[in-house]
Amino acid sequence: MLEAQREALEREMFERVWQIAEALWPLCASHKRFTEWVSSHEAGVTAGDALGDQRVVARMRSQLARAYAELGRHAEARKEMDLALDAVEQTGDKRLAASVVEFDGVCRLRAGELAQALSAFGAARDAFQRVGVARGVALQDYHIGWSLVLAGDDALALEPLDRAERAMREIGDAINVGRALIRKGEALMNLGHDTQARTALSEALASLESAGVEFEQAEAHEALAVLAERDSDIARAKAHRHRAYRLYRELGHPRAEELREMLETADTV
Repeated sequence: MLEAQREALEREMFERVWQIAEALWPLCASHKRFTEWVSSHEAGVTAGDALGDQRVVARMRSQLARAYAELGRHAEARKEMDLALDAVEQTGDKRLAASVVEFDGVCRLRAGELAQALSAFGAARDAFQRVGVARGVALQDYHIGWSLVLAGDDALALEPLDRAERAMREIGDAINVGRALIRKGEALMNLGHDTQARTALSEALASLESAGVEFEQAEAHEALAVLAERDSDIARAKAHRHRAYRLYRELGHPRAEELREMLETADTV
């Protein structure tokens, strides 16, 4: 697919270039295929600019910004996101605008700008509700809950996370059920409800393994490692972290290096 896209770009077949990036989006976003994600969407941005199509520009730049944000490349993410927000204002496309605002929230969340992230997710939730996109509303509930967990408001996070989990079960979205359960598990763990947290995280891991989603599996293993340490089960904690490390490494995510150093330090103590 990437080779076909490169050929299309060389031939200035710009419609095909961005269409290939869009076709790859579900794979890249759900399975965190970062190399393919960045490569395909950088080409998509070039195509959107060449076409002068602001809908394409908004879509490609916002999706590329999200990749950069998840890789910790926050300055690049902010640049792309600002350009995407400018572009979508020119389109009049309310559903696309809701999506771009959501991605702005994700970029801000990844950068630690939690107040701004919550504001963006709230605005996106209202927008998706107005255009009648139930899955979009549920995704914002998930993101709002996650932001609240990161802000330390764990008790407040449980309600939107429960809503997101219920909605995703109704839709049949196993990947986002797993994601909601991870954040719910983290909130419960932070509140000291370790048994409930372990149940949520174990269910999340099973759901994500069945869907073949590796990045969030790694997140679940990291949380389960913390719970194992609380139980003084050092061997189990180490096993979870080793599994997380291998998953991050396969995806080319920088968290792999952090875990490698952590595991090597533990081995020398």
